[in-house]
Amino acid sequence: MNCNKSDLHCLLHKKLIRKQPKNYNTLHKNINLPLVTVVLISFEFFAEKKMIEFSSALKIVMDHVPKYDKTETVDINDCINRVLASDISADRPAPPFNRVAMDGYACRKNDIGNELKIVEIVPAGKTAEKFINPGECSKVMTGCPLPDGAEMVFMIEVAVEKNGLVTCTDPEIAKKHENYSKTGEDAKKGDIVIRKGKVIEPRHIPAIATNGYSKLVVMKRPVVGIIATGDELVEPFETPLPHQIRNSNSYQLSAQVIRAGGVPKYYGIVKDDPEKTEKIVKTAKSECDIILMSGGVSAGDFDFVADSLVKAGFQIIFDSVAVKPGKPTTFAVSDEVICFGMPGNPVSTFVIFEIIVRPFIMKMMNADHKPAHVEMILQNGLKRKRVERKEYVPVKILDSRTVFKPEYHGSGHLTSLADADGIIVIEKGEHEIASGSKVEVLII
Repeated sequence: MNCNKSDLHCLLHKKLIRKQPKNYNTLHKNINLPLVTVVLISFEFFAEKKMIEFSSALKIVMDHVPKYDKTETVDINDCINRVLASDISADRPAPPFNRVAMDGYACRKNDIGNELKIVEIVPAGKTAEKFINPGECSKVMTGCPLPDGAEMVFMIEVAVEKNGLVTCTDPEIAKKHENYSKTGEDAKKGDIVIRKGKVIEPRHIPAIATNGYSKLVVMKRPVVGIIATGDELVEPFETPLPHQIRNSNSYQLSAQVIRAGGVPKYYGIVKDDPEKTEKIVKTAKSECDIILMSGGVSAGDFDFVADSLVKAGFQIIFDSVAVKPGKPTTFAVSDEVICFGMPGNPVSTFVIFEIIVRPFIMKMMNADHKPAHVEMILQNGLKRKRVERKEYVPVKILDSRTVFKPEYHGSGHLTSLADADGIIVIEKGEHEIASGSKVEVLII
């Protein structure tokens, strides 16, 4: 057959060449290219496709984050988990007045301990009408403005009131606390109270609402296409044949995309057919900002993803990462869309999304994202026979200090993942972690 350089690159993805990269004569006889050309292109291909360290892979991915400036306006009730696209600023001082911090009596400091005349009662939502002169006080409620002339508030718990008069029973303690918040001590007018890039959580809502933001400008959610590949897959609502399994990766990835702030777009299961795979990739490329593919990225005879990506206009940057699980992870770029080819095993897919894809999505939306890594104690130890890759192992958090490694049989072991609260990170070259050792835990 006739073959150009691009076609040869596709052929080199096949199992024969991956397993026998030096079998150049066989390849040379099957294609119409000089032997020296085959050898040179093969060397080029395998040099480009060698396994790279995880840190290098992550840097490459993050360096390829595209410029993304799409925004939209949402109601305050719909802003949770959205990335803020503009700063939230104080429209007035906070608090806007000297605000009483607790129920009690507002008076002058020099009068504490004296019997004081109560000139008025000031509830929350009202402003005092009386000026506090020496020998006077106002009975005040939490949240109301401090009356003019007053310098402090002593608590109702240390007061004895009778016939319109009141005395503080513990003046020494009372003198230590003014018990009111000064105007602007929380924020001055114009101060930025929440910076753009923050992923909005319930704790941010009070500051948003109190400054008059009923509508917010947020980053538009990127559309993330999800494609499952493999003849062995059926949907969860289907009954699998003995040689088939239900598709779990796509639904797992969809949930992870939502949690990361994206919009999943599921394209279904693509059978092991190069033409069909290429067609669905091209469709997703025209409709999405990011593409996630699971399965078909290894070195088997029916793994067509790499070939299909090349034919769909993608450039494969790397296809093997020194990480476990997730070694056959593929990263491909085009002018318009980024594609991640992910392993078929569910734990691999989950881990690769959390450590590579999620940071990519968050950076794309200019989000202030910091993965939750904490140091904890591993209750039971573990040993590794192979240490050439960085490894992520699911663990269960027992308490605030301790994690436990459940029985784990590799990246196809769904039960371990379902029971996990975190993932411990085992560095390359590390053979054993003894019981009671400190470990780095990625909270999931």
